[in-house]
Amino acid sequence: MSINAIKSQLLGIHQAKTNIKTDVKEKEEKKSQTAQTNPTTNKQVSAEDVFKYLSATKTVTTPVTTKKTVNINAYVNEESKSRISASMKDFEALFSSKLSTVKSEFGNISDDLAEKITLFMF
Repeated sequence: MSINAIKSQLLGIHQAKTNIKTDVKEKEEKKSQTAQTNPTTNKQVSAEDVFKYLSATKTVTTPVTTKKTVNINAYVNEESKSRISASMKDFEALFSSKLSTVKSEFGNISDDLAEKITLFMF
């Protein structure tokens, strides 16, 4: 390999290094320019102001309505009504037996927890 070839390779490496350095500098300058052109508009808010805002917001206060009675005959016939009623009685009996089993197996647990465990069985 001749001296001229080595010099040209070294010159190419040197130029590549300077190009990389200038590219990095240009990217950093662009980032700093965009950061300067887009200042944050968020202000620091005190906790008291936040609580005041939350307490001032309106909450939904709908009046409690009484349960409406549903006319079952308008939706199902007598045969479906008796079939659904029998099915619900079977479900309630099965639920009751499983609930008593859960209570006896787990001992002293609350009724609410026992009902939740029983519902997972279905």
